[in-house]
Amino acid sequence: MIGGWMLVIGLAVAGGPANSPALEPCHVTDLPARALCGSYAVSSNSADDARVELAFTVVPARPDRRSEDAVLILAGGPGQAARDLAGPTGRLLAKTGKRRDLVFVDQRGTGESMPLDCPDFPTETSVQAQKAWAGRCLDTIDFAAADFRPRDFSTLRFIKDLESVRLALGYEQWNLFAGSYGTRVGQLYMREHAGAIRSAVLDGLAPMGMVVGASMGADAQPVLGALFQRCQAQAGCRTAFPNLESRFRSLIEELERSPVKVTFDHPDTGKAMERELDRDGLVTVLRGLLYQPSMQRLLPLMLHQATEGDFRSLMALTEQFEVRYDEQMSFGLTATVLCSEDIGRFGREAVPMTEHESFVGSAQVDFWMAVCEQWPRYQVPDDFDNPVTGDIPSLLISGELDPVTPPRYGEDVMAGLDNARHLVIPGGGHTVAFAGGRCMRTLLNEFFNDPRPKALDAECKKRQQAAPLLTHRTGYLSGNKSKNHD
Repeated sequence: MIGGWMLVIGLAVAGGPANSPALEPCHVTDLPARALCGSYAVSSNSADDARVELAFTVVPARPDRRSEDAVLILAGGPGQAARDLAGPTGRLLAKTGKRRDLVFVDQRGTGESMPLDCPDFPTETSVQAQKAWAGRCLDTIDFAAADFRPRDFSTLRFIKDLESVRLALGYEQWNLFAGSYGTRVGQLYMREHAGAIRSAVLDGLAPMGMVVGASMGADAQPVLGALFQRCQAQAGCRTAFPNLESRFRSLIEELERSPVKVTFDHPDTGKAMERELDRDGLVTVLRGLLYQPSMQRLLPLMLHQATEGDFRSLMALTEQFEVRYDEQMSFGLTATVLCSEDIGRFGREAVPMTEHESFVGSAQVDFWMAVCEQWPRYQVPDDFDNPVTGDIPSLLISGELDPVTPPRYGEDVMAGLDNARHLVIPGGGHTVAFAGGRCMRTLLNEFFNDPRPKALDAECKKRQQAAPLLTHRTGYLSGNKSKNHD
């Protein structure tokens, strides 16, 4: 207790107001530095007596070198808890963290800030099953019984929360470090409170005009096409997996006609499981695997196995991803935001023809329509989708092979910013900051120390490239075959 009290005093001396939230020492997995945890009560929009306790973690800078501004981490999703990123971010920004506090605030509806969690994600892909699951999810959340409304969990409401936390902790300004959906939060923060932002790093950019959920297949199709081209260009892959693209097309047509039952070992417990896999299930997991270059390397091998009737590798990864999703994401917030600000607001009219022509087809659109058809919504301002403008020093980062927020989205955001630079990382996937090795670590720490984007030496990114595709079985990739569904 004495140590905790002294740490609280240390933050107050650094500039926090006298009524700063109390902070207690806490453990952060995989973070060697000390950390402090606390909460801050903010009011709801809907009821004066309704309060939300925002959970946050601070990785404090060295007291003798601490700056008056801090780095605020904005997580993705929507639905991811920022505090879950404290360990990897603390290591990535270790140099920055010597001079600037690193602050992680769980968005209301995530983590320990009144999470809007749902039952296990559905494994069935039929519209009827998805609607039924969404209904059970809503019953679990029950907004009205908790004296809250969907608008209390909007992105703009979150920005007000963050500004309240900044003032409560006494920071002069934030340096934003945002990924994926967090870049949407960051852009709105830059628009609403420009004076509160010293600099911004936006990784995997979702421009304000992007309708999340409307073009998931269309945005992923070029990356899958590039993967097939890479396989064709590499002699080992071309020889091991001939005609892979055409065989994949035949596979999804076959699964659409006749799903398969797959027996596989659970990736964590080793227990034998049996699940059905249809076309929508395959393309959904395939799109998810494209997020990470490390998974892209495995895809030709796993797709080859699948075309030969062995789906175990794909199903094991599917199960693993679903478990991780349930652990890391609060789907109730995801649905509340996307049904109000994105696909649910615009409907099928926003879906481009290229989405239906992609390998995903209508799978993702059908899912979100099934959810949003019954999900309660809130209204957003008329100017919500307007591009963000201004001269806040900003470093924009895109992965060359990002299937979610491709580089052209970064160019869209770049167009409105007068003091920004857009880096496209060769071979990078969705949100590359944590996978960019020494180069990305150096770029980020140098920028936060001296936020002059156009003066930043980014030559190291030219040495980044996509790793060779794998052509042999290793560990969990081996397995026996599945059987056709009768």
